[in-house]
Amino acid sequence: MIRIVTLFEPERAALWPHFVEHYRERVDEIHAFVQCATDTDSLEGYRLPGVTALHRWPHRFTVPFWGNSLGWYARTVFNSGYLMPIDVDEFINEDLQTLATEMERTGAIYATGWCVDRFAAGGHLPEIAAEPSLEEQFPVMCEVTKLMCGAVNTKVLITKWPHWGAIHHLGGTAEENDARLPRLLVFHHYKWDGGVIGRMKKRTRDLIAQGASYAHEPGIVTAHFEQHGRIRIEDYNVFQWDP
Repeated sequence: MIRIVTLFEPERAALWPHFVEHYRERVDEIHAFVQCATDTDSLEGYRLPGVTALHRWPHRFTVPFWGNSLGWYARTVFNSGYLMPIDVDEFINEDLQTLATEMERTGAIYATGWCVDRFAAGGHLPEIAAEPSLEEQFPVMCEVTKLMCGAVNTKVLITKWPHWGAIHHLGGTAEENDARLPRLLVFHHYKWDGGVIGRMKKRTRDLIAQGASYAHEPGIVTAHFEQHGRIRIEDYNVFQWDP
């Protein structure tokens, strides 16, 4: 049993159908929390075929609170299987059922992913459309997350219940686990749409208020965009993974 547990903001609603369509044949269940402003906000538009459970998230976004709360949800609601604590802009093309079998065979308790940023041609930031596919709308692959921001661009993508950690890391002996499952998965990062600059400015304010050590990272991108009017993706196309 493979389950996704995710959270997203209503302003990212255009991404949600793409996410569900991508994963509903790859996983057994999709559990999602929608960050709602009030207890009466409707969830009906998000109840798509393939979505197992949908909940309101009435809290202001903070990374530790989100991670701890979804961890609590996972341990309370489930008692077996594999969990995927991923964001709605993270798309894995891997055969996940085969991956789970490989993890069982090797004894790995989690699998790590490598972020590949997906952009529209020219580094522009268009709105996400219902069609064509996201791969067609954002065909360019590069590494802005790591090479521009200096950010951590690996994260835990799938864990064996009941192991649950922060968004990017699990506690324990990483070296031992990685020896069991030495390969990195690739996840395609469809963050770079028309609303990303506004979201980054808001996230910067939130991270500063939270005292996060990486609060400066979104500001690097927003300053770059304001200077150039686009993301200079040609400067960040050096890959350190083997596609």
